[in-house]
Amino acid sequence: MNEVIKNILSRRSVRNFTSKKVSDEIIETLLQAATYAPSAKNGQPWFFSVVQNKEILNKIDDVVECLRGGSIFYGAQTVIFVAVQDDTRWGLCDCAAATQNILLAAHSLGLGTCWIGCCRDELQGENAEEYKKLMGIPDGYTLSHAIAIGYSDETSSIPSRKDDVFSFIV
Repeated sequence: MNEVIKNILSRRSVRNFTSKKVSDEIIETLLQAATYAPSAKNGQPWFFSVVQNKEILNKIDDVVECLRGGSIFYGAQTVIFVAVQDDTRWGLCDCAAATQNILLAAHSLGLGTCWIGCCRDELQGENAEEYKKLMGIPDGYTLSHAIAIGYSDETSSIPSRKDDVFSFIV
């Protein structure tokens, strides 16, 4: 089977990470993969903020944890916050494509990842600007989601897949 297809079929979300730090070189490779994602009219409306500062991650995690009832970064030493440029029509779709590139590239390099969408809503409101500053997100962008990245400390099985989610019209 083709290596790309094998990578797609074997990637899983990881919710338990080791304490081993991901190298800057690998992070840069993941970010490069992200920027090669397709985007509407090549607008590239994304911004990626890599946070490895445990104090900042703990502060953000604490805010969302109290609203969600559990740690959202699962002990990952690296989190990439994905922000979308304000006032873009297809920006969220574009950021999703870039995120999938990160997830697949990370898996191909032996890393685990977890796409975390819940932080978008919880980090809005009256303290949104403070959180954006903590995450290094510039003005003109809004947090879309986060990606926990690290070395997996678990083994996971392949969950079942729905088989009634497509049709052929000929």
